[in-house]
Order: sequence, then structure tokens, then C-alpha cells
Amino acid sequence: MIIRSLDQQGQYGELAKNSDTTIKSKCWNDNKISAHHAIIPTSVNINIGVMSDEERLLYDLICRRYLMQFYPAQESDQTHIVFDANNSTFVANGRVNRIKGWKIVEKQQGTDNDKIEVEIAENVKVEIVK
Repeated sequence: MIIRSLDQQGQYGELAKNSDTTIKSKCWNDNKISAHHAIIPTSVNINIGVMSDEERLLYDLICRRYLMQFYPAQESDQTHIVFDANNSTFVANGRVNRIKGWKIVEKQQGTDNDKIEVEIAENVKVEIVK
């Protein structure tokens, strides 16, 4: 019912349509419910045009966090490289997303630049240019 309501709202329509409600999130463990329930979007049609900027941002956060649980896990490859050069140690870390999963729902700040993949073997000598 909530997914259907979010589907009817223009800004969440595509995210709601692509959600997979067969995914069972750890968020909904009835054995651990005691005094309160999670904050979730309402199934009532909402007019976000009457909300303040702060209310709109909070509502957006609640809707996106709710939808994230109906997306698959995000998977990425991580690289950790340690360089020793002229008695100094340099560290380079990188991550390349393989499956965006729930990250698709997350509102991105700035640009999501593609990473450059470089294959490098262990104990390979490289020339220091600068």
C-alpha cells in the first residue's frame, strides 16, 4: 500500500516501480518490536508543495530509506595499494561499484564519477615521475 502510494507521487514513481517487495529486510523483525514502530511514509496522498524546505527534505529522506529495503545489496570491488618510495609510504584506496543495488535509491550529492580501473600486481616496481 505504501509502495503504491509512493508510485503515484511523481518523484518516487520510478523507484517504487522498480522496488522488489519480495526482498525481506531485517528492518521488519516482528520478534524485536516492543514500544515503537519505525518512521515510514504514509499511504495518504501528500502534497509536498505545501511543505517547508526542511519538511520536504525530511520526507524525502524517510521515503528513500523506506524504499532502499526493497532493493538488492550494493556490491563493489575495493582496492588497497601501499607504495614505498624514497623512505616514504603512500596509500591509495579505490572502490568500483559492480552492483548499485540500494544505492540507486540514495539521493546523490554532486557527481558520481566513474572510477578508472588499473590492474597492478603485488611487488611490481613503478617509476616515480613527480
